[in-house]
Amino acid sequence: MNRRAIAIGLAISSISVAILVIYMRFLSNSVYQVDANGEGEARKVIGPNYANRFLQNKQGPYSNIFECNAGIKGWSHENTVVNMRMLLASGRTTEVCEAALVLRKSPEIKVRMDVVHLLGKIGGKALPELSDYLYDDDPAVSREAFRLWEGIVSGLPKENKKTQILLANLLVMTDPERIKELVAVLAAMPRASAVKALIDVAHSSNPTAAEAARAAYCRLTGTSDGP
Repeated sequence: MNRRAIAIGLAISSISVAILVIYMRFLSNSVYQVDANGEGEARKVIGPNYANRFLQNKQGPYSNIFECNAGIKGWSHENTVVNMRMLLASGRTTEVCEAALVLRKSPEIKVRMDVVHLLGKIGGKALPELSDYLYDDDPAVSREAFRLWEGIVSGLPKENKKTQILLANLLVMTDPERIKELVAVLAAMPRASAVKALIDVAHSSNPTAAEAARAAYCRLTGTSDGP
């Protein structure tokens, strides 16, 4: 009787292990299956490794998983943010930046804020994508994007690169407070570089930036007249 019970127990255990192995293999291999017509209807969205597998295999008509996500009915932008965190953790910053562009028009404020924070963690490489969020419709997202963007730009080691980025944004920026902050970053650079940059801004077509640059130039040079 005991031998029979043991044999039955072992058989049940073996079956359970086999089922578990099959299930785990199913999860790890499950990826997006996109319709042949490219409409993006998902048949499977399960498996912890689907994001990386999709990006490696380039299945379907999409160039990356985030374009695929955009076409999937019922796929939330929060899910994409989760994918972005996974990719950032594995050092795949290019894919994170691509996703940031896709989510730029997300109607969810929290999603856009999360994206801004992820871009801030990437640093200088994400400046172009982070710049898009400087003018977000939500003031909180816009302010946070500017705070992170300014911090990254201020920390750039190459003065020429820093100056180019600051000048490019000062030409189009309209917020007086932000303009003052960026002009202050210019004025804090080595004197020769600061003077040249402030003169360039003072002669620019942006009147608000030009006025702020002239005031900073006068403080820096100790003169009463701007350039």
